[in-house]
Formats: sequence, C-alpha cells, structure tokens
Amino acid sequence: LGTRLNDEAKDIFRRMERAAERMGLLVDDLLEYAHFGSAQGQQEKINLNEKLSRILSDLELMIAEKDATIDIEPLPVVKGQRRQIQQLFQNLLTNALKYSRPDVAPHVTITANVVNAADLDIPQDTYKSQCFHQIKVTDNGIGFQPEDAEKIFQVFTRLHGKDEYAGTGIGLSIAKKVVENHNGYIYATGQPGKGAEFTVLLPADESDAKALDNNWR
Repeated sequence: LGTRLNDEAKDIFRRMERAAERMGLLVDDLLEYAHFGSAQGQQEKINLNEKLSRILSDLELMIAEKDATIDIEPLPVVKGQRRQIQQLFQNLLTNALKYSRPDVAPHVTITANVVNAADLDIPQDTYKSQCFHQIKVTDNGIGFQPEDAEKIFQVFTRLHGKDEYAGTGIGLSIAKKVVENHNGYIYATGQPGKGAEFTVLLPADESDAKALDNNWR
C-alpha cells in the first residue's frame, strides 16, 4: 500500500509540475502579447537575412531534433522594431517546425518578393497604392482546414490537443499583432496533411522595391 501511494504521489507531483510549466509558459506568452501592443521602440532598417540567420541559430536544437530542412531565398531589408520583427519570424518558423507530420522530416521554405497592394486580395481601402515585401513561410506539416485560416490567429486558439503538440495558442496571435503594428498584413492557407503557408506583407517604399527587384535580375 505504501509503495502504491508513493507511486501515486509521484504521478500527482509530475502532473502538477507539467501543469505549472504550462502555466509559466502561458504567463510568459501573455506578457509578450501585452508588450507587443504597439510598435514601441526605435524603428530601424532590419536585414532579414541576418535576422533569420540568428533565429536559425536560436532554433538549432529543435531543427536538429526534427531533422528539418530550412531553405531560405534572399530576403529584403525592412523597416521596423527589431525585437518585434525577430519575434514574428521566430514564431512562424517555430510553428512550422512544431506542427510536422509524424515520421516526416519538416521541410520549410522562406521566399520573398515585392508586390503591389492593388494586386492582392486584401482590404484596398487600407492599403491602396502601397507596395509590400511579400514573405512566405511554407511547410510540409499537418496543415489545417481552410475554414480555420483566420481562427488560428486568435488568442488561445489551438486546433490540436496539448498532448499532441505543446504550446499556449498565443504564438500566431503575437505574429499577427507584430505585423499589424508595422502596418502590414498576414494570412495563412493550408490543407490537412499537405502543409501550410503563411504570407507576411510588410510595407516597402519605392527605393526598397527597386533595390530588391534589381538584385533578382
């Protein structure tokens, strides 16, 4: 009886420890979400190639554990708040790695080009006559139902149980908040079992657009 109670007590403590850890992560993410309520801090030019290199270094262990492949095309220089831009792409890349299919190594591609708002299916009254850096993060993971494309950006939204995939359901909400803080737009497309694609639109001025186009010629 004593041994059984001891085993039961250990199991209870383990569950309490896991619950406390999840609560700690939730509090941290909520504080992060509140902190990103606006684009506070100095706005500066940010080289996304350098930023993604640092993010890959931070996620090195996760990438190795998943045996993931990350392909990144040349990325632009954007104007924004450095910490927020880092959090945006770290959250998107972490999301792509986390929601991989069982026994399928993640393959994530990040591409960029310059587009006119008039050519995009976004609210034209808000973004009329602007051009954007269009950055796509595409994965081969579990995907999602098309009808959940907007829902996944809502705070606390989880399409899968916490026992399947760890997390707090705030990461994509933070990503959306950061993009909106920078007068941009973000949306997602996906299919169950066929992966997902997240498109980030960040404002590009005329000189940025010309410079990037010239680099690709």
